[in-house]
Amino acid sequence: MLEDDAKELYKNLMQSKNDTGYLNLVGEIDKEISFCNFRLGRLIFPLDSKWYIAVINKMPDEVAKTLGSSFTLAQVHFLKTVLEAIAMDADAEDGIGSVGAVQTSNLNFSQTQTFQATQGTGGSQAASQQLKLSMVEKEALLPRLVEEHWLAPNPDRMGYYSIGVRSFLELKDYLLSLELPDETRAAWERFL
Repeated sequence: MLEDDAKELYKNLMQSKNDTGYLNLVGEIDKEISFCNFRLGRLIFPLDSKWYIAVINKMPDEVAKTLGSSFTLAQVHFLKTVLEAIAMDADAEDGIGSVGAVQTSNLNFSQTQTFQATQGTGGSQAASQQLKLSMVEKEALLPRLVEEHWLAPNPDRMGYYSIGVRSFLELKDYLLSLELPDETRAAWERFL
């Protein structure tokens, strides 16, 4: 959620003309939900330079992954593949990479760092076959990933996607675990 919207909600609930106590309330809520392994995350999204806030699950166990997502396993792996391709973009500026819609259709999970890691721990070629989406399925999934803020349209490049605000907020640890180009890692560590 845009933090400006959260501040407006705060002002309406508190019947106040300003948001002076907003950050104190955010801190209190964060403290109160921590026992459930949730936290409030905030960041300035580099594509639009606006603040966002979200409730984030700190312990994404298998139940949370299954119930918290309406995506199939193959769709989740496609998202990870796209995120990794964006993260590795050699033309990234200030940590903001992108990947074209045509390129995403040709991405293959077996080319990713995540897949390479599973191969070392007993992953099989048959299992990777089950994680494949057709070109049509990939093309249909992209608008949904944008709508749910996992990806964002790149404002500077028509037909290109960048990492969305939800991915930065909810998948921070995963994204930082990638073997990123030094410039991208430095930029991400500044705003994450």
